[in-house]
Amino acid sequence: MLAFACAFTMFAGAASFTDEADISENNRDAVELLTTLKIIKGYEDGSFDPEGTVDRAEMAKMIYTIRNGGNDDASAHVGNTTSFTDISGHWAEGYIKYLQNTGIVAGKSATQFAPDAQVTTAEAMKMALALAGYDEVNAGLTGIDWQKNTLTYATTIGLTDDVNSAMSAGCSRQDAAQILANVLEANAVRYSAIVENFVNDSKTGLSYGGDPISVGRKWMDLWTSVGTLTIIDGKELAIAPTKSDLTDSDKDDDGNVVTEFINVNTDYSDLLGQKVKVLFNDGKNNSVIGVYAVPANDIVTVYQNEIDAEDAKIEIGDTLYTLENNGVITIIDGVRQNKNWHSVDFVDDNSPDVVTLVDTDENGKIDTAVIKTVDVVKVSFVSSSQIIAGNTTYKFSEENIAEDVEKNDWVMITENLYDDCKDIEVVEMATGAVSATRGTTFPADEYQIGDNWFIAAEDDSDIN
Repeated sequence: MLAFACAFTMFAGAASFTDEADISENNRDAVELLTTLKIIKGYEDGSFDPEGTVDRAEMAKMIYTIRNGGNDDASAHVGNTTSFTDISGHWAEGYIKYLQNTGIVAGKSATQFAPDAQVTTAEAMKMALALAGYDEVNAGLTGIDWQKNTLTYATTIGLTDDVNSAMSAGCSRQDAAQILANVLEANAVRYSAIVENFVNDSKTGLSYGGDPISVGRKWMDLWTSVGTLTIIDGKELAIAPTKSDLTDSDKDDDGNVVTEFINVNTDYSDLLGQKVKVLFNDGKNNSVIGVYAVPANDIVTVYQNEIDAEDAKIEIGDTLYTLENNGVITIIDGVRQNKNWHSVDFVDDNSPDVVTLVDTDENGKIDTAVIKTVDVVKVSFVSSSQIIAGNTTYKFSEENIAEDVEKNDWVMITENLYDDCKDIEVVEMATGAVSATRGTTFPADEYQIGDNWFIAAEDDSDIN
C-alpha cells in the first residue's frame, strides 16, 4: 500500500549571522544580547565567527562600552596618561587608557599592554570581575595567584557558566560574549574596609542586606522582569509572574495578573508559555531589549492527536505527565483560555494542532500549554495577488504566504501572532511504503513511512 501524506515544518526566524548554526546553542542568547546592545559586532560579510579569538584591545573596547552605558566612543580619552608604551596610535588607545586609569585593566607588565595579543579566558574574566567591582588588590587578581583567584571569584558569581574556552587559552568570540552576558547579570560590588570583604553595591551606596544592583543595571540601566510569557499580540507581550511576585503588577481585562510590554521589535512566539526573563531599559516597559527563556523550563511538543489521558495525567506514547492540581493554563493561538485545562481536555484523536506542554517551575508538573492550530488544505488557484486554499481566499499583501506556492500544492496555515496575519507554507509531501498507521478513522489519521510519521492528506482520493 502507498500513502500520500504531508509532514509539517514550522516557520523559522531569520538568522542574525550567516554562520548562526556554528554558534553554540548555549551561547546564542549571549551573542544575541551583546549584539543587540552593540557591545560586540559581526563582520562585514555577515558572519560572526564564534570560534575566532578576541584580542586584548577588542576586549578592552567591549568592557569600556558597558562601563559607559553603551557609548563606544573613547576619543576623548586618547590624551589620558598611561604607563603603557605600546599603545600610542593604536585604534584602541582611548579605551585602554580609560580602563587603566579606572583600574579595570592592567598590562602584561607595567609598560606593555600587548593590545593585539589574544586575550586569554582568564584575562577576559579578570577584566569582567574588575568591571563588577572586584579590584585587583583586594581580590588578589595580581601576583602569582592571580589566575587561581580569578577562577575562584568568576566561578562564585557565575562568570564561568556556559564558557568552554580553557582559562589559559585564547578566548573565543562566543565565550567572550558569554562572559560579558554573565557579568551583566552578576551583582555589582564594592570593597568594604569595615567588613574587610566585598559587599553588594547599589545606586545609593553599599547595600548591607538590602536590594543589590546588577552590573547591567549599574552601568547600562538594564532592568529585568521574570514570569511566564502568556500573551503575544502583535508588537505587545505580557508575562504572568508567580504568586510570590505579584507586587507592583497590573491586571488585564480578565483579572489575570500580568506585566505588559509594548513596542516589542522581535517575534518571541516560540517562547510563548515558557518562563522567561524580559530585559528592558530605563525601567520602561516599551524599551524591550530581549526576551530569554530561563533554564527552568521543561518542554515537550507533540501533535494533539498523539495525546491520551490516563488517571488525570497526560499520556504521550509510553510516558505519563502529571498536571498541576488546578489544571493547566492553556493558550490557543495567543489567546489565554478562560479556564484551566485538565488531561481529558487535551484529547482529540483527529487534531493535527501542535501542543507544547511546559513545566516552568521544575516541580515535575505541567502548568502551561500552548496550542498552535494547524489547517492543512489544497491550493486550487494562484495569481500574482492572491491564492485560494480550501474555500478561502488569501492575499499576498495581507498574509505571510510562501513565494513558491503553486496550484495543487498542499499548504499549512497557522496564526502569526507577531505580524497578526496567517503564515501559509507549502508542506513537505511524502510518498512511500506505509509500515504502520494510527488513528480512529478510516482512512487512518497518520501514516508511518520509513522512520517518520505523517499527517494524512484530507482528500481521500490522494490516498492509494
